[in-house]
Amino acid sequence: MDNYEDYYTQSAEMYDILSEPHWETRKDTFIKSLKFMGVKTGNWLNIGSGTGQELSIIAQMFPDIHIFAIEPSASMRIGLMTRIMMLPEIQHQVTVIADTFQNTILPKSFSAAIICGCIGYFNQNDRKILWNKLANGLEKKGAILVDTMPFNTPCNISKILLNSKKIGNHIYEIYLSGKPIDQEAIRWNMNFKIIEDDKVIRNFNIERDWYTFGIEQVIKEASREGLVHENISSSTVPMTILRHK
Repeated sequence: MDNYEDYYTQSAEMYDILSEPHWETRKDTFIKSLKFMGVKTGNWLNIGSGTGQELSIIAQMFPDIHIFAIEPSASMRIGLMTRIMMLPEIQHQVTVIADTFQNTILPKSFSAAIICGCIGYFNQNDRKILWNKLANGLEKKGAILVDTMPFNTPCNISKILLNSKKIGNHIYEIYLSGKPIDQEAIRWNMNFKIIEDDKVIRNFNIERDWYTFGIEQVIKEASREGLVHENISSSTVPMTILRHK
């Protein structure tokens, strides 16, 4: 994992606050999507596991699978390992890989892969490697679940409040805005505030670039490796299941 820059060093502690509203709205459709995959055994890849929010759902739904949780951020892995330690019943099911997907040595075969909330961190060359490795390792009746942002091209995103959460004496506020930096990517700006007695006691910003494309681009790229798609209309975000022909 040489030269990997951990963008979550400052913000990982508040990641679950940031993503709480998102998971509240999509949890039910995410569970339905997992069922649509039709895979209940074998090795699963959870690419970009983060703090383990989706991983905990997957592991508890399918007790007969083994999950390879791929997460390059050491900061995020603190949350991931903490979540795993809080769920003793899934500990035998999960192997945490501290590396990028590009550098990970995958099991010889796997029955499923989950790529949710992270595909935009893969540039065009990274995605070419991604689809090739997944197509070559995916079992004949396996499935890959992928989602994207709900817009196809870089655009201006006005500042919005993602979440405001009171914990103890503090109120945590997280804001998001974005602007195009070229024809392929948007630069997200995330503002994190901690407030006590109406005073901001901590305030910082993080910028992160995101390659912006729609689910149609995912389908097009994956098809070059012989994968076909099945879109999920019930999902709250654009999502598709990829399989072998």
